[in-house]
Amino acid sequence: LQESESRYRSLYQNTPAMLHSINDVGEIIDVSDRWLQTFGYERSEVIGRNSTEFLTPESCQHADAILPDYYRTGMCMDVPYQWVCKDGNIRDVLLSATADQDDSDNFLRSLAVLVDVTEHKKARTELARYREHLEDLVKARAAQLQAANRYLQAEVLERQQTEQELAKRAQALEQSNSDLEQFAYVISHDLQEPLRAMTVFSQLLAGEYGKNLDEMANDYIQHIVDGGIRMHGLINGILAFSRATHADSTFETMELGPVLMVAIENLSSAISDTQASVTHDALPTLKIDKNQIIQLFQNLIGNAIKFRGAEQPHIHISAQRQSASWHFAVQDNGIGIAKEHQERTFALFQRLHTRQELDGYGIGLSICKKIVERHHGHIWVESEPGNGTTFYFTLEADNTLEVAILGEPDSGESDSNN
Repeated sequence: LQESESRYRSLYQNTPAMLHSINDVGEIIDVSDRWLQTFGYERSEVIGRNSTEFLTPESCQHADAILPDYYRTGMCMDVPYQWVCKDGNIRDVLLSATADQDDSDNFLRSLAVLVDVTEHKKARTELARYREHLEDLVKARAAQLQAANRYLQAEVLERQQTEQELAKRAQALEQSNSDLEQFAYVISHDLQEPLRAMTVFSQLLAGEYGKNLDEMANDYIQHIVDGGIRMHGLINGILAFSRATHADSTFETMELGPVLMVAIENLSSAISDTQASVTHDALPTLKIDKNQIIQLFQNLIGNAIKFRGAEQPHIHISAQRQSASWHFAVQDNGIGIAKEHQERTFALFQRLHTRQELDGYGIGLSICKKIVERHHGHIWVESEPGNGTTFYFTLEADNTLEVAILGEPDSGESDSNN
């Protein structure tokens, strides 16, 4: 944990982006080195101070206007502020932030990313000034058309150079955002090796010396091993979630029937153990990422099997064309989800049952949401406790394709191999 915290602290402070974190009363609790370098402060001059102390009066008023909406949504993007440096200079920044909230949606802390756009704003102002100057010059020198044309060509060339520079800066900003998005992936990946070593050596300790230890010591070792195995599962879930977010575009046109069959085959052991019945209607042919749609079906069907009731699980997959998209439904007869829990069903690490009730890490449905969004669709759930659950999701329709009928739709009486 110390090594993980040290690595996280190093990544936070040495990131090429300007970052700061604030608590629930607006006090700065951490800043990155780039933040300090840009604004010229020492860390001791910043920590514990209210973030609004570094804003111009106009920006403070702007912050007061948008804060209520930020506390409600927990997120803001590209909010313009003017930041006061230690030497008194003003820097124009775009601030994007996300809030950490508790289960009651109370604000706990915030992480903000600041992008310095001072030079960009100066360039834009300068470009506007040149444009106005050009218009005045053309009017004043109407009689000197040849000279005006040469001047205009020079101005166009300068504008092209300015636009090229702006394009380069935009590309650099996009790369910076991409680096931040991969932050979780890198951290999760690097945690694997020390975690594996902890678990393996704990198991070796139990195997080699367990007989020389008392019951309490062996119980402590088992807690370490169980915690390591659970953390390994959580990390793998985070990696899967990150891959779903950053997956390469490998979309191909194919029938969804065989894709569903692969997902069902991957779950054959669970289907056999629970004597589950999985049926489906005729499915369309769409342009999809095959591996991700397999994972989508597999997660939803596996979820239905896991949260089954006392009866034999019955899961049915259907699809209907509605306007420019296909609406899919994965319906089961499981234990259902209470109304008050449905909104957080797709949130990362949100589990509706304790570990003693059902295993899981609260990641599978978050991955489903990312996969559907990557296919430009959306996903939602309808359920009542004791009356089963239906997960709905949409995928874009390809108007050039016909529906692929894979034999007759299932009657609902087929066995688990369906």
